[in-house]
Amino acid sequence: MEITVLQGKLYQREPSFMGFDGLSEETIESLRESYNEAEESKTESDGLRNYIETLRYLTSPNVRLKLPTFDDRIIYLIHSVDPNMLMYKMYASAQLTTTAQINEADEQEKKVLLEQRKNEVAEIVRKIRHALGFYDNRLLKYESILYNKYLKTTDFIKEASRDYTPNIIRAAKTVRSFQNVTDERYKELADLVTLWETQTNGKGNAKLAAYTILEQNNILSLTSTKEQLLFFILAVDSDLSMLTIHEEESRKDRMEERLKEEFGVASDDLLRVERLYHQRFCPDKKISVWSL
Repeated sequence: MEITVLQGKLYQREPSFMGFDGLSEETIESLRESYNEAEESKTESDGLRNYIETLRYLTSPNVRLKLPTFDDRIIYLIHSVDPNMLMYKMYASAQLTTTAQINEADEQEKKVLLEQRKNEVAEIVRKIRHALGFYDNRLLKYESILYNKYLKTTDFIKEASRDYTPNIIRAAKTVRSFQNVTDERYKELADLVTLWETQTNGKGNAKLAAYTILEQNNILSLTSTKEQLLFFILAVDSDLSMLTIHEEESRKDRMEERLKEEFGVASDDLLRVERLYHQRFCPDKKISVWSL
């Protein structure tokens, strides 16, 4: 297939990759502007055609004078076929089963999680192909390197442009305990939440917390679903008020109404995870007047 041949010709020079060292300020600023641009929609055929034509150019003999290094050619490829690095954005924000989760599981569950991750990766690749017209796992690697070297920020976004709380609720279904989260890591997560609250004034804001977890993990470096849920609880409901509401309301409809009013979200799975949190990290904490 022509694409495979062209990719092979381009990436055969990978050993000469210099890590994008020495990019000019103009190039970095151009990359930053591209990355921050609104996503443009292209048809799959247009995107694929552009990708193939760019590969042809980058593997032609006359490209050597204009783009002498492998790094130059990868920068050109990104600018030409994925200027705002949509491939990296989509992959980085996908809620994939992590290596840490797989390693934490027992042998039987590990097989299930491996298959689950395989399916999740296949789905995000499908979405990327639909959005761009192509998928290039090696280009994804270079977009990641470029982003983390020059474009990532240490500042938290102060307003969520998308509601990811349903993703957090789905993640809560998979958490069974916090027993293997060390006290030291718990303290690190609490400090991260303090930094997040200082920058965003986001305490108690479930939508913003969920958005930060799934869109800005380059800052948080959360390595598992358990850490995501711990961050969410500490950021949104460190006093475990959700459990208090659950204990104090005998009618489920009234309980859910209060949860949505106060937190914007109501979920039996979140309540269950808060109980696990309570048992592991603050078992002596009184949840409500009824538990005194």
